[in-house]
Amino acid sequence: MQLPTTVFAIGALALSLQTLGPCRADDANKAAEAPKAAQQQQMAALKMKSPVGPYNETTTASGKIPENLTGVWLVIANTKPSPKNAPDKVQSYVQLMKVTNGGGATPTFHVLDVQLPPSIQSAIDKSRAETRAWKPTAEELATLKKDWATLAPFKEKTVSQPMYESVEYKLVAADHYKESLTGAPPEVLDGSAYALAVNERYRPVKLPDGVSLAQLMGRYSLYGFKPDSRQADQLNGAAWVKFTVAGGGFPLPLAFNGGVQMIKVADA
Repeated sequence: MQLPTTVFAIGALALSLQTLGPCRADDANKAAEAPKAAQQQQMAALKMKSPVGPYNETTTASGKIPENLTGVWLVIANTKPSPKNAPDKVQSYVQLMKVTNGGGATPTFHVLDVQLPPSIQSAIDKSRAETRAWKPTAEELATLKKDWATLAPFKEKTVSQPMYESVEYKLVAADHYKESLTGAPPEVLDGSAYALAVNERYRPVKLPDGVSLAQLMGRYSLYGFKPDSRQADQLNGAAWVKFTVAGGGFPLPLAFNGGVQMIKVADA
């Protein structure tokens, strides 16, 4: 599932050096063409595909979780990139997750790294372009409920798509927040009965020589659910999503608040 290119790959700007003194016309033309050629290289690199590799997943649970989360869930994290300046602007991040033994002491989470139906992916892409929340229609949900088990896994991805290296899940009851979720934003956990933390680490994609892009290193998502969060087969909660981008020799964190919807599309 593709996430916004602006988050996952930051194109390096081509810099041209100007020398003192007169220059010939052909030198000026070459200097003008250099940034354009660099930009074309960057764009080509964004479209380049690399093979997807295996990734490790681990799940830990702390405390008694009041919900049985067994099933296949459509997870939609809606974040606000600029809540003060543009409070109506929203970016949606969409995943499918499968949970087994969700009501037991040792639940297991698994992200389904699959290609969504083209019509659904197009609707998500359109919502991102318009910076509005994506809300699946009844028809789209019916399609996912019918076809989720047959969706094709990714074999190749572009640099703007997450290449999973590892995913760690923490399912935590409220009385275990202090030791299990140190430093978590209080606005996400206040009043909640339990929380789900998902720590995704991504492996970098090998780029062509001469191309420099700041790639996404990982994503940390924290979802807090209040006692009345569940309505039938849907969970609604608070969200805090932090992306870490490689750049300038040190990681650059980008964190956003918002909400999360988890819609059950199948029994596991």
